[in-house]
Amino acid sequence: MIPSRRGVSGQSCRAFLVGAAALLGALCCSPSAALADGAGASKSSGGGAGAGAATASGGEAGAAAAPLADDPFTIEVLTFGPGSHPFTRFGHNALRVIDRAARTDIVYNFGTFRFDSPWLIVDFLQGRLRYWLSRSSMRGTVRAYQHENRSIESQELALTPPEKRELVSRLEVNARPENRDYRYDYFTDNCSTRVRDVIDGVSRGRLRASAVGQGTMSLRAHALRMAAGDGPLYMALLIVLGPSADRPVDEWAEDFLPEMLQRTLSAVPAASAGGETRPAPARLVSREQVLFSADRAPPPREPPNRLLLLLGVGLGAGVLMFLLGRAGARHRSARFLFGALLALVGLVVGVVGCFLVGAWCFTPHEVVYRNENILLFAPFALAFWQTPSLTDLLWFVAAGLCGTLGHLCQQRGYQLADITLLQPIGFLSLIWNTLLGYFLFFQQPDFWTFVGAAVIFAACGWVGRADGWRPAAPYAGADVPESGHASKE
Repeated sequence: MIPSRRGVSGQSCRAFLVGAAALLGALCCSPSAALADGAGASKSSGGGAGAGAATASGGEAGAAAAPLADDPFTIEVLTFGPGSHPFTRFGHNALRVIDRAARTDIVYNFGTFRFDSPWLIVDFLQGRLRYWLSRSSMRGTVRAYQHENRSIESQELALTPPEKRELVSRLEVNARPENRDYRYDYFTDNCSTRVRDVIDGVSRGRLRASAVGQGTMSLRAHALRMAAGDGPLYMALLIVLGPSADRPVDEWAEDFLPEMLQRTLSAVPAASAGGETRPAPARLVSREQVLFSADRAPPPREPPNRLLLLLGVGLGAGVLMFLLGRAGARHRSARFLFGALLALVGLVVGVVGCFLVGAWCFTPHEVVYRNENILLFAPFALAFWQTPSLTDLLWFVAAGLCGTLGHLCQQRGYQLADITLLQPIGFLSLIWNTLLGYFLFFQQPDFWTFVGAAVIFAACGWVGRADGWRPAAPYAGADVPESGHASKE
């Protein structure tokens, strides 16, 4: 039966006006609604929902639309997929706040930092990298991540009106210039853990209580699977991370990754206005949407097993070194290549070893402490380095030229006479080295210098006396006739 216009009660009129206002506010204040409908499918844990109201779960009707003045906010968690740059390989997330009363749509981003800073890597390694909370429009955020071909998914949170107001208040206070900075830590204090903590704070610990289960894998395994598509980043994480990254963790610790926090949020039960937990299957996430689907493969579920590949590379390098060593006995070019390769290996091993020791001793990154890879990458493979000045370089060049000329002269002398006649002359280098050290480097010879010289000269004198100073046999390559007379040819 359709009531007459005269029979419409005042309560029905007020309900009609509230519904119309909510619908108008949703159409005017949700700039990404068209994008969400066009870019991806929308899914919810229950039946359909009107604009501005939380979607009901498991057939349960959603909460009645509150007056705009009492519940003007819609809170969403935005999860962004991995990118191509090493800093974007692990994904990202942020909080979206839609204020229908003020007609604003703001994204609160805890992952802002100076990407163009010349000290970016140094600050990160020393644990001094500063991130901060920034604000941006939803339309600009979506456009930026679409340009990077990174997926965008949203989760609307079924928070009570007081919880929503508290969350917005916390974000506003945190976004002030004096409060927005924080010291970034890859596993314990990043963009994802900040979003997790603020939601857990306004929900009175419900998020933490639901994330106590055993994690799916260790922190190292998570990091390696997210870096599987970047070979250098994968190897760096494999070497740098210490044994603490291999300990079992719970789901709360796994939420350092945005995609894992997205999973945790989907499993958190919602709470009623009175604080009581709603009967299952009601969840904290009332609606999920895919706003943009990236044209790239998702991260693997498990870290890749590259044991055979690394074993093959190691065996190949060993065989190459063996062959170059064998060939170096016959070919000068092989000896040069063998020496250059050894120098390169020593440089890489030494640099990595020094980095591991320095990270353990001088940085706050506990995840790299007590790294047993130091036994593989020995720091003493790299000698202490000091950048030479221009004068030092000129002296190095002069010493190299003089040393090369001396060796050429010595080699020519060995071709003309027996080594037993020339070697005593070589011991005169002790005298020349002592004189050069005294006059050029102001190094005074000590007691042990004279002891060593006395031992060497005594040994040479004893050897010469034992041989009776017999003349040596002619050099095998000398042109001397067998009869001892000059040739008449």
